[in-house]
Order: sequence, then structure tokens, then C-alpha cells
Amino acid sequence: MSPIAEHLPIILIAVPILMAAIMVMLRSNPQLQKGLNILVSSGLVVLSVMLLLQVWNTGIQVYEVGEWGKYGILLVADLLSAGMVVLTTCISFLSLIYSFDYIEKRSLSATYYPLFNLLLAGLNGSFLTGDIFNLFVFFEILLLSSCALVVANEQGGITKSSDKMEATFKYLVLNMLGSFIMLIAVASLYATTGTLNMADISVKLSAMSDAGTLPWHVFAIALMFIVVFGNKAAIFPLHYWLPDVHPTAPSPISAMLSGVLIKVGAYGMLRVFFLIFRDTLYIFQPVIIYLALATIIVGAISAVAQTDVKRLLAYSSVSQIGYVFLGIGLGGVYAIAAALIYLVNHAIAKSML
Repeated sequence: MSPIAEHLPIILIAVPILMAAIMVMLRSNPQLQKGLNILVSSGLVVLSVMLLLQVWNTGIQVYEVGEWGKYGILLVADLLSAGMVVLTTCISFLSLIYSFDYIEKRSLSATYYPLFNLLLAGLNGSFLTGDIFNLFVFFEILLLSSCALVVANEQGGITKSSDKMEATFKYLVLNMLGSFIMLIAVASLYATTGTLNMADISVKLSAMSDAGTLPWHVFAIALMFIVVFGNKAAIFPLHYWLPDVHPTAPSPISAMLSGVLIKVGAYGMLRVFFLIFRDTLYIFQPVIIYLALATIIVGAISAVAQTDVKRLLAYSSVSQIGYVFLGIGLGGVYAIAAALIYLVNHAIAKSML
């Protein structure tokens, strides 16, 4: 295995972070920023495809950053996570190409390029992490970069648009509340199992379940994660931020919001519940199914009532992510396969709109 192939998981996260720093230093040279972003973003598409092929041919790739034992950063690439990274890099590359005219007309290059790369790093990290605490960290990177992309103005400061500020404030408050709940859930899991590694947590909770010693608060932790991932995915009744943020966000970021960002919540639900809470999943399946059905209905009815195209698309995304959660809630092999196919289809189609 070549050195690049061996380090693909960390490269796909570290390069966008490095690019964000470089973009700040090059903020006075928009053309160089543009050219470098095209080069690096296209390279990330190639690297993500390489990772997917590598996983397909040789199996799951586990990458440990540093030698810090259970406190280290663990990255895991399987077919699901590698596939999501390919989807993310492809959509982000196309969004970037589409955004050039938008950025140049509004002189947004100083803020847009660094934040866009941070957003990409947060997305790739969320999909590749094998550590529940680092999932929280990458969620925070996503939150801060996406909020900043919505409110940034031409001078690199904060917009004076009341609509943008109100929408972003709602988005920020709901997601900060979700972050607080997630932090409590992660701390509780660590206190219960003594590890942050998702695979190790799964093994230890399964052993407790088999022995009949599974603590009652594990069920409360699972409910917390439903709230966290439901909020990220804009599931009813936590969907109200998306229809407000969508119309006020720059069009390229709207494509990322509906195309990829809300899919992180669906991915998190699938990963955490089918790995960590697999022995108790049957208890929560009805909850997920009912929330999914409510999301489908409320999103569709709300979309019909809209006159603003971007709000209509936002409510449409709410309704359609409900179908993904419905497949997750049903839990069968074919249901999960259908959910993933629908997720990919929606990500591509909605980004193109």
C-alpha cells in the first residue's frame, strides 16, 4: 500500500483544514484562491474514490492518529462512510464550481473559501470518525462554519440583514442545545463503558445486555441521540431552522445544506443506533418510524403552502429526509438499502436544484 493510500482517511480531513488556513493567508488574491480550490477540491474527489475502492477491495480501513490509546483520534472507513465521503466531495466540488460567479459578484472570497473548506473538513470528519467524542467535535465544526457562511458579508464581517440574523440565530440556538444534549450523552456513555471508541462501546453494552446488567440510563442516552440526530437532519418537530436558513443562505451553501449537511444526521442515526444501540434498537424503532411519518406529512403539506422557491425546497427536503428515517426505523436489510439509495438520490437531485 502506498504512503498516500495508507493515510487517506486523515488526508481527507487534514487537507481541507490546511486549505482553510491557506485561504485566509491568500484572502487578498481571489484568483489564486479560486485556482487552488479547484485543484484541491478535484484532488479530494479522486482521493475519496481511491478510499472507496480501497475499502471495497481490502475491507474496513482503521486509522489511528497518534499513539494515545483510548484518547486517540480513531478514523474508520467502511463502505458506508467512504461512500458518504465520495458523495460529499463530489457535491462540494460541484457547489464550488457553481459558486465562483456568486462569490465574485459579491466579493465574498475572503470569507467564503476558508469557511467552505472548514465545512468540508467537518463533513468528512463526521463520516470517518470512529470515536463518539470526535463526532461531537466535527459536529461543532459543521455548526460554526455553516453559521458563518450564512451571515458573512462582503467585508468579512457580519451581515446587517435581519432575516439572515434571525434565521441563523434560530439555527445556532437549536444546534447549540443539541450540542449540549450530545455532550451529556457522550459523557454518560464514557462513564458507563470507559471508552469513546464506538466499536468498543458496542461490545461493552452488548456484554451488559447479555448479562442483564444494562443500566436504565442507557435508554435515556439513546433518546438523547435521537434528539441530536433528528435536529441535525431537520426531523419533525426539530425542523423549523431549515426553512428559515435555506432562503437566506448563499445558493451554493443551500445546495450543501440540503444536499449533504442534513444527511449527517441520518448517517449519525444509522451509525450510532445500528452499532452502539443495536441490542436495544427494537425499543426505539417505533419512535423513529412515527417521527419519520410525521416529518414526511408535515414537510409535504408545508411545501405546498410556500410561495418562495427556496422555502419550498427546504420543506421538500424535510419531507424527503423523513423517508430516509423511515427506512432506518424499519431496520430491515432492504429498508436500510432503500434509505441509502434514497439518501444518495436526494443529495444529488436537491443539490442540482
